[in-house]
Amino acid sequence: MHLIHCVPFTPEIESFRQLIFETLTRGLGDLLDVLRPMVLELPEAYNICGDDVDEGSKERGPSLAS
Repeated sequence: MHLIHCVPFTPEIESFRQLIFETLTRGLGDLLDVLRPMVLELPEAYNICGDDVDEGSKERGPSLAS
């Protein structure tokens, strides 16, 4: 609702919001990084861009494993 009504978050809530976003995106990236070594594939329904998993992970930057 804050975003819809252009009401700023308090500094504490904003830091939690950023932490949650970063944790979710990094976790998803780490999941994509381990698909190939574990001989798993992302179902075609989730590959909406048609990109290879390796190509996307290189553009994303370093992962926790690095």
